[in-house]
Amino acid sequence: MSWQDFVPKQLFECFSIKSVVSGFAIKVEVRDTNTPVGYGVFALESAERNSLIWEKKTVVELNKAGYEAFAPKLDNAAKSFFWSHVYSDVPTSDYYLDDHHAVILTFDEGMFVNHSADPNIRGGEQKENLTACYAAKKINIGDQICDNYGKYYNPEWYVKYCKEFGIMTSRQVSVRFP
Repeated sequence: MSWQDFVPKQLFECFSIKSVVSGFAIKVEVRDTNTPVGYGVFALESAERNSLIWEKKTVVELNKAGYEAFAPKLDNAAKSFFWSHVYSDVPTSDYYLDDHHAVILTFDEGMFVNHSADPNIRGGEQKENLTACYAAKKINIGDQICDNYGKYYNPEWYVKYCKEFGIMTSRQVSVRFP
């Protein structure tokens, strides 16, 4: 099965995603982690520390107004999936705080990257105007690709919708699973 089989088709349709370009620089697969978190991303090839692992390619970025424009087109299952798979990047200026701050849904395997207090990727770096993630340490074949969710900003509107759908925010995940 492809990672796309786990995503509500309504999200692809709503955001007019017709083709997907994976942002991963190494071969990966999405599979069940056999833990309560569900699916995760696993390396099919190794990567040395500091090598490029992922860069933002096929994504949807929505601020509060953008989400509220699309929300009526989504059923509750699609909304719940959306809120459990988005992240909110570090604000670049005060303008992007709260209502103007966007949440990001990657339309590739990256939407299944899980949290770890000891992550093997680090992100938030700019490379040719694309957000990129690099190996924080050597990644071996079979390793789950994990990020530390504690670094992501949680605007109030994001927190509100996560609560509405019973989804933990990225900060709540990082505190609950240190």
